[in-house]
Amino acid sequence: MIDDVEGVHPVANTETAIGADIVFVHGLSGGSHSTWRHGTEGEMDHFFWPKELGNDLPNCRIWTVGYAAGITQLGNPGMVIEQRAGNLATQLKHSGIGRLPVFFICHSMGGLVVKSLIVSSQLSEDPDRKELVANIRAIIFCGTPHRGADLAHAVGTLGRYFSWAGLWFAGILGWTVCDLIGRCLGTQAHGREMETNAISLDLLHDKFLICRQTHQIPIESYAEGQGLFRRRWLVRPLRLGAVVPRSSANPNAGLVHDVDADHLSLVKPPPPSNPIHTMVYRGVVAFVSKQMHRPAVSRSVVRGVWSWLEAVDCAAAKAPPIS
Repeated sequence: MIDDVEGVHPVANTETAIGADIVFVHGLSGGSHSTWRHGTEGEMDHFFWPKELGNDLPNCRIWTVGYAAGITQLGNPGMVIEQRAGNLATQLKHSGIGRLPVFFICHSMGGLVVKSLIVSSQLSEDPDRKELVANIRAIIFCGTPHRGADLAHAVGTLGRYFSWAGLWFAGILGWTVCDLIGRCLGTQAHGREMETNAISLDLLHDKFLICRQTHQIPIESYAEGQGLFRRRWLVRPLRLGAVVPRSSANPNAGLVHDVDADHLSLVKPPPPSNPIHTMVYRGVVAFVSKQMHRPAVSRSVVRGVWSWLEAVDCAAAKAPPIS
């Protein structure tokens, strides 16, 4: 089993396919492989859907991305969202991604990173970065907090969820200590950017929707329908609540699918016959297949759009302040 590592990682068909690139981008506290993996490799219920997607879409190259996205200050230090977007664009370019049609499958904060990549490319002088954005054929958002999440609750929720693994047998006292530590650790900068109704997220999403008016990128979204919960012995499961509410997971563009899953299992579809598999995995296969046959936007049109957006942005920057 491949461990989570930073960088861009080939998963399937990367030496042979010529149709499109499909890139999986994880979110807060995620990993290049663990985010998308159900079960343990070698066991009957194991399902790693980036690899399986390569079997169903043999004409597509499949990639996963790994980057530092810790929740608390004790995690690996991560970049703020706009910095991470630029870093991702450079890594994709160096991996040869951006000349074929590109599909992004994003979980949580990963969707914000991709949106920032698109928006910030307006003023980029890098022609490869502009080409990458021009070639984006579609985006799938999974639990992406477009309008933010209640990070005071969500960070504590995720932190207590993950730290429970080490204190599973410690009982109520262990959980109490874990909970207290989790509240005292503090949140990394990229986590604070995701607070509910944060102005930076509102501005990012408004700019993204404006970009989409001229560069019609098809979008489908998946929203969690369940809160996280933790199983405990002798007592009933302790529910921790939703991380990204539906109102925030809805980008106001494209279809939104409600999934009977929590924020983490939303992107860990089990093998076939499970409802989550049918909803998420088969849904993504059908959506990508449909968009593969959609005529691409002329590059001359895209270049014209970016030039117009740059002119508008520069004019706004030079305009005198309103008294």
